[in-house]
Amino acid sequence: MNKLKHLLSYFALIFKRIFYTLKDKRFYIILTFIIWTYLIAWFNSNYRIDTKFTFGIYKRANPTPVMPLVATISAQVVITTPAPKTEKEIVYAEKHGSILWKIYFLESTLGEHDYCRNNGKGYGGFGVKSDSKTIACYKTFQEAADRAEYWFAKLEPDKDLAKSLCMWNLGVPEVNCNYYQTYMSL
Repeated sequence: MNKLKHLLSYFALIFKRIFYTLKDKRFYIILTFIIWTYLIAWFNSNYRIDTKFTFGIYKRANPTPVMPLVATISAQVVITTPAPKTEKEIVYAEKHGSILWKIYFLESTLGEHDYCRNNGKGYGGFGVKSDSKTIACYKTFQEAADRAEYWFAKLEPDKDLAKSLCMWNLGVPEVNCNYYQTYMSL
């Protein structure tokens, strides 16, 4: 019993010295709460209070360990690969995606009449040619959409969409062509 009183008075002395140097009351309250929590846990694991017949504090025969505040759990990490993007998502990710999607429809009926795809040469479908006679085929649809965006952006569709679409289809900057009229009807 004397050891317990001596221990508690020692802790009280340390607390007084620490708290006199600290002026923030919130810190004092939080630290006091934390310390008293650990002291109570330590006391309950080493001593028991008997109140059945007579009041007394007795040392436990086998002290129980203090349970940790944080429990460990086993977790399984699952890495999922993102679902492949659809052709529409790929095209709409481009700057002029909505325009290119309609061009893709006009040129190859959304890939149904794509020369490159039908002949096993890759992807095309936007009407992009490597020269005036040869249709350009690409390994992936993403490459085809990127290249179509590159060439279409050079025609400056933000300034004049009609001229850009006529230039895309005919190679001449007309103001109002059938390709533009069909595009507008979609």
